Amino acid sequence: MVTFSANIAYNAMPIEDTLNGVARIGTAVYPLASPRLMTPVCWDTNVVLTFRGRRLTIHAVEDISNYTGQKDLRYNIMPEPFYMTRAERRAEFEKLHGYPCTCRKCSPQYDADINPLKCVNMGCPNRIPSDDRALQPCSECGALNKERLVRFRRFLQQHENVKIRFRKELHVPMMMDLCKEMDAVDILQPDAHIRYVCGWGLPRTLYDDNRFEEGWKMMQEFIVCARNIYPKYEVSRAIVLSLAGMSAAIALKKLVVQRAGQVPAAEKEQLQAMLDTACPVILNYSHESADIFVTLYGEFSKQAMERRDMLTRTIALVHDIKKVFRNSK
Repeated sequence: MVTFSANIAYNAMPIEDTLNGVARIGTAVYPLASPRLMTPVCWDTNVVLTFRGRRLTIHAVEDISNYTGQKDLRYNIMPEPFYMTRAERRAEFEKLHGYPCTCRKCSPQYDADINPLKCVNMGCPNRIPSDDRALQPCSECGALNKERLVRFRRFLQQHENVKIRFRKELHVPMMMDLCKEMDAVDILQPDAHIRYVCGWGLPRTLYDDNRFEEGWKMMQEFIVCARNIYPKYEVSRAIVLSLAGMSAAIALKKLVVQRAGQVPAAEKEQLQAMLDTACPVILNYSHESADIFVTLYGEFSKQAMERRDMLTRTIALVHDIKKVFRNSK
């Protein structure tokens, strides 16, 4: 027996009759107000769905500028969302729809906005978003939190010291220890990009220095660390995966172009073994990234299409690498 599991999109929703009280009487299909074409959210709605008798009506609750179609309509059919905590709403949404909510109020930026930091100027009532913007001057009074900036500069100086003073094989674990330390002191939101600059920059620096083997080893170690640090932040993980695949493919092509026609036969065998090992991993990173975006945003979303475009370019690079290597034999 074979069992299949999948998310199914359908043009139907529960129908209620409001003429004689409120009674849920079944499920109906609405060709002109298709829930399949609208965007379900757990909280950040711009329309509400109501019944007049058995007729479904859409009411806008805010101005919908630049309307391009029903996908711009955000609705919620969860029972009593106002009495749920944010975590409960997100859990109920995923239970109903089979994927996490991605509305504005579920975004990391919204987290940063609703968990703000105080301005360093005690007389200023402004609240500073707790993401990378916290390193900028206050948008109201222009005050800069020098203590916070000094702490970040200390982290970045530690990053430079690791690059200069320690053996290459120690760089990645030490860089990731820095990232974890930044998480522990809770300066900014956990997925603020600046937290991960330490772990991401080093392998790419080695690629640029024509040291692909070292960079590739470190990149794989970085991905392992990123998987451990990013379990709650799928978008960040997906972006890291696709960039890791693309940057490694570019560096590997450069290596093959430079070395394929010049090295002895024995070294060509080593290069062949490297291609056989690295190319599938590069493609796996890019495929996984594209799959994550399809799951989060839908197959035809702009975000998923951008990742698929990156996947296509990475696949083309891998084909070019193999073609260059074959032609050099």
